[in-house]
Amino acid sequence: MTRDTLAPAYGVGSTAEAPDDAMATRAVTAATIGTALEWFDFTLYGTVAATILPRLFFPAMDPTSALLASLATFGVGLAARPLGAIICGYLGDKLGRRNLMLGTVSVMGLASVLMGDSALIINPAGFSFGSIPVLDAVKLIRKPVVEVHITNIHQRSEQYQKSLISLAATGVICGLGPGGYLLAMRAVAEVLAAAPR
Repeated sequence: MTRDTLAPAYGVGSTAEAPDDAMATRAVTAATIGTALEWFDFTLYGTVAATILPRLFFPAMDPTSALLASLATFGVGLAARPLGAIICGYLGDKLGRRNLMLGTVSVMGLASVLMGDSALIINPAGFSFGSIPVLDAVKLIRKPVVEVHITNIHQRSEQYQKSLISLAATGVICGLGPGGYLLAMRAVAEVLAAAPR
């Protein structure tokens, strides 16, 4: 045997490049964070599907049937994941994964806003104190808008205490942490239920 045949795949005389440990660490970290967020999303939606959505989307049904219908929509979304993986995997390879992600997030947001009896729950974060374009967009949708701030904006420095978006919002919830989103969903359900048909 010659020395070339004994050389390891990534050793002396090899033309292959050694994998970048930093890149592998980044990939594992990103995959772990993405999976954790995905399961957090499933847990949150499962909780909302069992508590709020039956009354909001299936008010004419008895409570048990409404709960089963709400959980069935959750199951359909879960069952559709493999088909979405096939389609989005193909398109991601053709168009680029970043472009596909931006496109799908934009389509989901647009679909949510354009639904018939919908509302918008928004956390404008850094845009709240000075964004005229976001205010104009909120005014254009002409649907109930609930602005949510995880922290209490009145405990911030003075320049960050005001929100232009609240001028167009149906309501503002601040300082309740992530629970503010659940309260916002309840508020939206009440506003939509009280709206004349």
